[in-house]
Amino acid sequence: MRGLLKYSRKSDETFEALDLKAVLDNTLEMVQYKVKLSELDIRYHFGNIPKIKGNMAQLEEVFFNFFDNAYDSIVERRTTLKEDPYRGKIVISAKLKIAS
Repeated sequence: MRGLLKYSRKSDETFEALDLKAVLDNTLEMVQYKVKLSELDIRYHFGNIPKIKGNMAQLEEVFFNFFDNAYDSIVERRTTLKEDPYRGKIVISAKLKIAS
């Protein structure tokens, strides 16, 4: 619930160094009140990437919407296409791109 309260507060516009896994973990803490996470397989693939520069609240909002929309699509596939018990899978990956 603490994460949900943090999400609902008005955020400032500061950018800071953020751990992507922490952003995603915070988002999942909040989205669990709207999405049945037990019906999804969620995987992260980003190894040892450096911190990203961004705004925590804005990134959480982006990923919240991503998880929410993905879940809606999974539910739709189950109901419209009658693919029960279809299980959704979300994979989030990132890698460091070396400039050439």
